[in-house]
Amino acid sequence: MLKLRQMIVRGIRRCGPLCWPWIASFPKIGKYALAQILANERYPRRAALPALVELLPGLSQGRPEALALADFLLADMPRAPFDIWPYAIVQASRGTEFRGRKVAVIAHWDQDGIIDPYVLHYAEALCKLGYRVVLASDMPVGLQPGRPITTPEELPQAFDAIVHRTCPGYDFTSWKAVLCALPEIFSASELLLTNDSIFAPIFDLRPMHDVMNALACDFWGLVESQDRKPHLQSYYLVFSPVALTSLAFAQYWDLVGPQNDKQKAISYELNLSLWLARHGLRPGAYSPKENQPAPMLNPTHCNWEFLLEQCHAPFVKRDLIFQNPYLVSLEHMEGVLKSHGYPVDLILAYGARTGQVPYFSGKRPGH
Repeated sequence: MLKLRQMIVRGIRRCGPLCWPWIASFPKIGKYALAQILANERYPRRAALPALVELLPGLSQGRPEALALADFLLADMPRAPFDIWPYAIVQASRGTEFRGRKVAVIAHWDQDGIIDPYVLHYAEALCKLGYRVVLASDMPVGLQPGRPITTPEELPQAFDAIVHRTCPGYDFTSWKAVLCALPEIFSASELLLTNDSIFAPIFDLRPMHDVMNALACDFWGLVESQDRKPHLQSYYLVFSPVALTSLAFAQYWDLVGPQNDKQKAISYELNLSLWLARHGLRPGAYSPKENQPAPMLNPTHCNWEFLLEQCHAPFVKRDLIFQNPYLVSLEHMEGVLKSHGYPVDLILAYGARTGQVPYFSGKRPGH
């Protein structure tokens, strides 16, 4: 099987980039082969700098053809608002004085209802950056199984509040529950929406924020992606007061509802930044689309080392380590993470608790 894959990769390399969309249309093997090619060629070689981005050409100028295309791409948006108030529960809080403060909301999910140490590590780093941190989960959570936190005294120092929801959904439904339960966040000086799908920070977050704060954008994301639709990936999104107080921002969250289908839930990510840009807000990207090797691949999976080492994006995706969708080489990842000072023991401990084997260990699940 390995030799067959190697033959396919060699054949595809000869086809050139014009054939990549057709190649990627083949389930699994097509995207796998493309990822191997791009990893071997280490494309691109020079990082594009953080910048204001045009998710669609001409959108910021309000060109009719760009607006029409945006409307077409947003046609799958929900049409009916959803009131999440009855399902949003403030599990514990030491105060909600968020007006004029920087606030970070971490969407969380854990099969055992546990706030894992790697999540605490991330929250503590956000606190050092000046954020008030709220955890948003889909169930009552605590530091140990079956023992949810119920009082302010039990809250880990890194968290100002924990909110959980009682309706089905994913990250966007969790974030909406927090925005509903703690509405002062709309008056924050800055809002960061992030999640626990990343191991972070691999190194200091402040330089990234300093660079992005110097741009005249209303909101920004870590990675601009062309996968399925032009969008900013939602595991790290930052909103200024201009965005937070805009009608478009409020309208978008009104339409976010409960969701059992993960693929449909992903449409919230694909649509948010385009919706805001369609309504006149200016997006920025720490890693623009020029750093994305192929539009049909997820750059956080196929281009992880370039994002980390060349773009200085201080995150690694959890599913890259434990699922490795494109089967890219991760053999030296552990050494890379250690060289930047990230406590790899947090990754190993999470894997051991959840019964998962990191691909950088050289082992394969089930072996």
